[in-house]
Amino acid sequence: LPLLLVILPPMLPLLLVILPPMLPLLLVILLLMLPLLLVTPPLMLPTLLANAASAVGHTTANAASAVGHTTANVASAVGHTTANAASAVGHTTANVASAVGHTTANVASAVGHTTANAAHTTANAASAV
Repeated sequence: LPLLLVILPPMLPLLLVILPPMLPLLLVILLLMLPLLLVTPPLMLPTLLANAASAVGHTTANAASAVGHTTANVASAVGHTTANAASAVGHTTANVASAVGHTTANVASAVGHTTANAAHTTANAASAV
C-alpha cells in the first residue's frame, strides 16, 4: 500500500487520460462476466458446504481420536502397573519358594553327606580289623 501511494500520484494524469476511452471496454468486460459472477456462487455452494461439513467431521473425529488415545493410554498405564505388581509378587513368591527349596535340599544333602561319612568311617574301621 505505501508503494502504491508513491507510484499512483505521478501516474494519475496518465490514468485520467487513458481511463475514459477504456470505460466502454471495461463495461463490456463487466457485462460479459456478470453471468459468471451470478452462476459461480450457487455452483460453489455445495462444495463450500461439503468443505465445512468435512472440517466439522475431521474436528469431531480428531477429538474422538484424542479421547480414545487418552483412554487407551490411561488403561495401558493401569494394565502395565497391575501386571508389574503381579509380576513382582510372582517373582517374590518364586524366589521365596526357591530359597526354601534350596535350604531344604542343602539340609538333606548335609544329612546325606553326614550319613555317608559315618558309613565310610564304619567301613574303614571294619577294613582295618
